[in-house]
Amino acid sequence: MSYPILYDSTESDFNHNGRGILSDCISCQVTEEANGKFEMTIKYPSDGIHFDQIEGRSLLKVKVDQYREPQLFRVYDIKKDMSKNATIYAEHISYDLSGIPVSPYTAPNA
Repeated sequence: MSYPILYDSTESDFNHNGRGILSDCISCQVTEEANGKFEMTIKYPSDGIHFDQIEGRSLLKVKVDQYREPQLFRVYDIKKDMSKNATIYAEHISYDLSGIPVSPYTAPNA
């Protein structure tokens, strides 16, 4: 199993270990549907070494299979349960632009 690596939300260089490797990870599951969602769900202990650094919009890099390069996922939700564990939900970085059909721009004329 490849452990996810935690990065800041604004990171642009992913050739290092960022804030750290989430080696306390209990489970990491990536779901990819054909022409559908590409998401990751992580079970992580709330007393894990990097738990206090995981926040909304943080980036996670993980190798999803043996054939592709590691993929980036952006955290969109963290839910704590009663057993001192948390479930971290992240979607593929390609979803960052969903809802923004065109980048903002100005034009001097039509």
